[in-house]
Amino acid sequence: MISNKYINIFIAIIMTLSLALAGVMATIDMSTVEANATEKTTHPEYITNLFNKDDIMEIDIDIDEKLWNELADNAMEEEYYSANITINGETYYNVGLRAKGNTTLSQVANDDTTDRYSFKVKFDEYIDGQTLKGLEKLALNNMMQDTTYMKEYLSYDLLKKMGVSTPAFQYASITLNGEPWGLYLALEVMEGSYIERYYGTTDGNLYKPETTNMAGGIGGAKVDMEMKNDATTKATTDTAKENPNLNNEENLMSPPSNPEMNNPPEKGEQGNMANNNMHMEQGKEINGPMGRNTGGADLVYSGDERSNYSTIFENAIFDYTNEEDYDKIIAMIKSLNEDIDDIEKYLDVDEVLRYFAVNTFVVNLDSYASNMKHNYYLYEQDGICSILPWDYNLAFGAFQGGSASNVINFPIDNPVADSLESSPLIGKLLEVEEYKEKYHEYLNEIVQDYVNSGVFTETINNTDNLIGDYVKNDATAFYTYDEYVASIPELITYGVDRAKSISAQLSGSQSSTSTGNMATNLNLSALGSQGGGGNREGKDIPQDMKENNHTEKGMWIGEKPNNMQNNSEKGAPQGNFMPGNNPGDINRENSPNNMRGNTANDTNIKSNLIIYGICLLGVIAAIIVVLRFKRKKISCVKY
Repeated sequence: MISNKYINIFIAIIMTLSLALAGVMATIDMSTVEANATEKTTHPEYITNLFNKDDIMEIDIDIDEKLWNELADNAMEEEYYSANITINGETYYNVGLRAKGNTTLSQVANDDTTDRYSFKVKFDEYIDGQTLKGLEKLALNNMMQDTTYMKEYLSYDLLKKMGVSTPAFQYASITLNGEPWGLYLALEVMEGSYIERYYGTTDGNLYKPETTNMAGGIGGAKVDMEMKNDATTKATTDTAKENPNLNNEENLMSPPSNPEMNNPPEKGEQGNMANNNMHMEQGKEINGPMGRNTGGADLVYSGDERSNYSTIFENAIFDYTNEEDYDKIIAMIKSLNEDIDDIEKYLDVDEVLRYFAVNTFVVNLDSYASNMKHNYYLYEQDGICSILPWDYNLAFGAFQGGSASNVINFPIDNPVADSLESSPLIGKLLEVEEYKEKYHEYLNEIVQDYVNSGVFTETINNTDNLIGDYVKNDATAFYTYDEYVASIPELITYGVDRAKSISAQLSGSQSSTSTGNMATNLNLSALGSQGGGGNREGKDIPQDMKENNHTEKGMWIGEKPNNMQNNSEKGAPQGNFMPGNNPGDINRENSPNNMRGNTANDTNIKSNLIIYGICLLGVIAAIIVVLRFKRKKISCVKY
C-alpha cells in the first residue's frame, strides 16, 4: 500500500506542474490578447450586437415624401433631413439623413435616372444623446463604380487582417419608404465612438485632411462643423436642437431652419482622372487637371507656421483640439522629412507600413497615394500619429489606373501616383532599409498568407454566396446582375496576378520602382471604374413607382423583383466564412503597440504580474511540501 508520504509528494508535484501549466497557458492567452490588442477596449453594443460580416443588415428608411424630394433635389448641399430608420427591426426616430460623397454624389445628382445616393445617418442630429447602440453615425455606401460590390469589403477585410485600424463594416439591404432600394455597404464612421472603441480613450486628436471639395477645388478645405461638433466625452459643444424631444413617428419633421455649415466632401474623386496613367511616365509626377495639392495634407514639411497645414487643422474632428495639438502634428511632419532617425517618437511606423502594404496590393490611388493626398485620417495620441484608412470604392486600380497591365504591375517601391518626394509618409520610410524590409515582409505576407493560401479566393466566393441574391434583386443597381457575375472571376484574376507581380518585384526579377511588364488577362473595366456604372438601361419604371412622389427622378433603374422577400426569408448564408466572427476581433499577431500604451495595456501588465505571482507562490508551496517530507524522513532515521 502506498504511504501517505508518497501520496503527498505526488500531490505536491502535480500542484507544481498544474500551476506552471496554468501560468504558461495564461501567458499565451495574454499574448493573444496583446496580439489582438489593435482594439484595446471592450466591444460596444453596436459591435457585439449589430455588425456581423456573415449576415446582411436590414435597414428601412422612412422619410416624408416632401423631405425626400427636397433631399434628392438638393443633395449637393449635404444637409440633414429628418427621417425614421429601422435597423434589424429596431426603429430610431427623428434621425438625420443626408447624401454623402464627392464626385459620386455629383454624378448621381446630375443623373435623372437614379437617386441612389450614398447616405450618412446621424442619430443625434435632432435628439441629443441618441445613438445606434453607442454608434454616433453610420455611413451607407452605394456601390457606385464597383461592379463587384466587394472592393471596399475586401479592402477593409484585408486591412483588418493586417492589423490596421479599421472601421466595422457589413452589407446592408435597404428599403426606402417600403420600396426595395438596394444593397449597400454599412460602415462605422470613424469619429468619437470609433476612437474610444479602438484606442480606449478619447484623449487623442483626429484629423481628416481633405484637399478637394466641390466648391473650392484642390486645397480648398473648409471646416466640417458637423464633425467638429460631434463628439466624444470631452467635447463641449452645444448640441441643442429646436426639436430635442421628438421621439415618435407622429412628430417626424424637417431639420432646424439654421443648418450647420456644409460639410467638406468625404470623397476625393474629382474630374475624369480615370485615364491618367500611374507610372507610365517612369516616375514623373502626374499633375493632371487638379494641379498640386496644398495645405499640408501631403505631410511635406514647410516650416513651423500652423497656417501652412490648414488642410489638416481645419479638418480636425474634435472641437477640443487646440493649437498646441497642432504643434504635435507639425513635429511629426518635421521629423518625417528632416530627422527620420527619430520618427518612431512621433509616428506609429509599423502600422503605417501595414497600411501601405495593403494599399499597394489593392492599388488604391484615391488616397494619400494619389496627387490629391486625401481619403485618410490622422490620429494623434500622446504625440504619436497613425494613419487610418477610409474610402476604398475605387480600389483595385479603378482610379488613375490606366491599363490592366499597369495596375497589375504597379511598383511596390514607388507606390504613389505622383512622386515619393511629394509623398513622404511612404517615401521617407522607404529610404530606411529596416522599414523597407518590414514593408516587404508585409507585402509577402499578403501574397503568401492571403492570396497563395487561397484565402482571397475563398473570401470572394463566400461573399458572393452571401450577397449574390441581393445583387440579383438590387432594385437601383448601377450594373446588371450579369455584369456582377462576370466581374467575380476577374476579381480573382486581379488577386492572383497582382500577387505574382509583387512576388517578382520582391525577388528582383521585375522592377519595383517602375511599372513592370508581366502579362495579365485581367479585364480591368469589368470591375468598374470611376465614371459611374452601366445602369440597367431599357427598364421601364413601374407605374406604381412613377406615381410615388419620392421616385420622381426615376430611381427605379432595374426590374422590380416579382417576389421580393425579406432577407430573413431568403436565408442569407450563415456560418463563419472568414477568420474572426466578430468585426471587433483582430486576428493578428505582432500588432503594433507603439502608441497604444493606455489603460488596457496597464491592465494586461497587471494581469501578467498577478499570474506570475500565483505561479511563483505555487512553486514555493510545492518546494515547502517536498522539503517537509524530506525532513520527516531524516528525522525518522535519526531516532
